[in-house]
Amino acid sequence: MKFKLFTILLLFAAQMCIAQVVTGKIIFNTYGVSKVEVINATTRTLTVSDDNGDFSIAAKLNEELVFVSKDHNFKKIKVTADIINTNNVVIDIALIPEELKEVVVSNTPSVKLSGDRSWERGKVDTYALDKSTSALKVTGVNMGTTAGIDFARLGGKLIDLFKKNKKPRQEELPLSNFQEFAKASCSTSYFTKTLNLKPEEVMLFLEFCETDDESLEILNTNNKLSTMDFLYKKSLEFKKQ
Repeated sequence: MKFKLFTILLLFAAQMCIAQVVTGKIIFNTYGVSKVEVINATTRTLTVSDDNGDFSIAAKLNEELVFVSKDHNFKKIKVTADIINTNNVVIDIALIPEELKEVVVSNTPSVKLSGDRSWERGKVDTYALDKSTSALKVTGVNMGTTAGIDFARLGGKLIDLFKKNKKPRQEELPLSNFQEFAKASCSTSYFTKTLNLKPEEVMLFLEFCETDDESLEILNTNNKLSTMDFLYKKSLEFKKQ
């Protein structure tokens, strides 16, 4: 009897050491999500969810599965005995919130009247020029003045306005180190929410990563997935300090 019990336990332990095929479904608001990368962080194997959000990947007990999507938050789970036995895990992921760009609203400057006729005329011309360039309407050809506006005089102002608004072309500077590359590859929320770093710790963390020779390999490969995997691994080391 004892021999049979020992044999059963031995077979059970062997089964846990052998990789199983874990299947499941990735959803958002009860709908399947396609093209989500499912990565076994231990064996570095990868698969992608189909049009219905279904996936299958080889994994053993206590290995970690990572789910990566450009439109959804990063998520990871640990393979448990229940997941292996059920073999129908449901992964619920959330959308990455969009950051709203700052909008600056300014009032139209008023026309100041003064005793200086030339200064007053210049302000009126500038105001009329701004109005005309913001809403162009071609109604005919007139070489003189229209509605009190001398277009011959405004010609020089129009050229100056275009020169003022023309900005020099800025060439894109290449990334010089791993810190800049990591910040360009990952959003701020990835560092603060996914890696659970404080905002003031981010720069110190990136300097910590840069001391690892592997950061040079990551920089040369220019691969977002490898970068996120490396940052996640280094964050665990960083928090142990």
